[in-house]
Amino acid sequence: MSGGEPAGVAFPVAADGRRSTSALGRAVVADALSRVDPAAARAAERETGALVSMNVAPPTRTRSVLKNRALAAAYVGAPRFGVEVYEPATTKTLMAALLVHDLHTGGGPAQAHPWQDEAHAAAHGGLWRTAYAPRSALTLAALIGYRAARGRGGA
Repeated sequence: MSGGEPAGVAFPVAADGRRSTSALGRAVVADALSRVDPAAARAAERETGALVSMNVAPPTRTRSVLKNRALAAAYVGAPRFGVEVYEPATTKTLMAALLVHDLHTGGGPAQAHPWQDEAHAAAHGGLWRTAYAPRSALTLAALIGYRAARGRGGA
């Protein structure tokens, strides 16, 4: 660390100047809410002053995803529709950088609608800009992926 910044967990400071574990708890709840109910997360952020970081990760070739044969096949066919599937290391680095950015800039601009908060700096891998509805494109991508796997002698 440089610049005399403290290491470890940064607890929010309460009105009396002491570190506040309850404020940290509210921040954790607000962050957890961002995955379930983005509008509630933003409301909690406004009410408590807690920072909410809400970023969309790109499609990623994780072990858990590749265990699902349909998703694994869809990821093989996805590039045919302009969708990039990221390697786990790339996604980890990207999402960490977005979190650090949010922590240093106050969580990104608050948009008028929760979906705009999700779209701001979203790393969608091209899925949101494809000319096809995601469900239809991924279904066709899965068929292409299955066919490619069978052509290689796979299942």
